[in-house]
Amino acid sequence: MSEENNIDKLVVKVYGASDIGKYRQENQDSFYLDGKYMHQFQANDSYKLEEKATTPQLYAVFDGLGGEEGGAVSSKIACETMKEFQNKLTTCKIEDLYDVFCEYATLANDRICKELGSTIYPKGGTTFVAIQISDGVFHPFYLGDSRIYMAFDDSFYLISEDHTVAAQKVKAGQMTEEEAMRSPENHMLTNFLGDQPDSEDVKVAANNGIKLADGITVLLCSDGLHDYVHPADVFRIVKESPDPAMELVKKANENGGYDNITPVVIRFEEE
Repeated sequence: MSEENNIDKLVVKVYGASDIGKYRQENQDSFYLDGKYMHQFQANDSYKLEEKATTPQLYAVFDGLGGEEGGAVSSKIACETMKEFQNKLTTCKIEDLYDVFCEYATLANDRICKELGSTIYPKGGTTFVAIQISDGVFHPFYLGDSRIYMAFDDSFYLISEDHTVAAQKVKAGQMTEEEAMRSPENHMLTNFLGDQPDSEDVKVAANNGIKLADGITVLLCSDGLHDYVHPADVFRIVKESPDPAMELVKKANENGGYDNITPVVIRFEEE
């Protein structure tokens, strides 16, 4: 069977959810499901959809900077700007995809910075993680400390990189991963949307594309999930649960619910 025919037989099942958690005053997260659904501003909500894997698609999670007055509006602006770029990000040539994502990030960053320059929202910003699906491949993009994971067979991989002071120190050999997890620098962001006033060229982080296959599951999530749910539990839920996004939210709340919680689970399955 050809690779093209394999892709023809794949469906994409998507589960998105967002929850305020137990202690925050508002939900500053947002999620984006291929232009068909965007998280309701500051609400707790969930949504499911199913598409053919042969259709170009776009999914994302945004985490407004927790505790900052402009966190919620920053993630909302980033989400709405992605909606404007839906067609361009899903129909451009693959060799142009990175540049188009940087164009999106530059405009979103500019809009957020202008909003934060007002007296209403003096501080804020948002992280984002996203995947674009086209031609039998998914392409990861990200800024900040929200994360992208991939589950396949018996393995669970982190395929994004945290943009934090602690992560930089781990890479430089100045801190162990265990020390980083306990350090307050683990949440000091080094890159996010809303961090670069007057920037004419925001560079996003990107990984190589990964070919679609039956059994691959991708998780996009805010740190309110990955900080409070053990990777073994996350792996089990994304692989086995009939409603993985809502079960992940429930698990994070059971483990404290100290932050907003937003997972988007994307499963590739044969029909």
